[in-house]
Amino acid sequence: MKYYFNLPIGDWSADGHEKCNYYRCEANKPLEIIRETHYKIKEVTGIDIHSICSNYQEDSVDLDTFNKLQKLGFNEGNKEFGNEILFDSDHMAKLWVFLLKKTNPSLIITILPDNELPMMPFYGKDDKGRHIGFVGYGVFK
Repeated sequence: MKYYFNLPIGDWSADGHEKCNYYRCEANKPLEIIRETHYKIKEVTGIDIHSICSNYQEDSVDLDTFNKLQKLGFNEGNKEFGNEILFDSDHMAKLWVFLLKKTNPSLIITILPDNELPMMPFYGKDDKGRHIGFVGYGVFK
């Protein structure tokens, strides 16, 4: 059986900077098991995912933490910048999935490609000159 869930990277509650990217995931276990696995990540791997890129505009991982991640087998990240490795939301999503699978090796989780679910609106106009605008733009205050 396949299970699907969204993996939010950023401010999913919209009570801060309100920026969030959602990654649609497919898994072999229900969300309840994945959540329980999340709670065990630090205990099993020694990595506190809540401390990585957790502050506003913190888009890097210090080399000590990154070296620990590499020892576990995680090798994502952008170029080295000083004593840090730059991260973006894609890296964070991959890290979270990696740590979940490292914590519970029976988990099979795949981040589905963006093209798996096309977005209803689109940039520009179609071949008939039509455009889908911002639906519900004003409901956010």
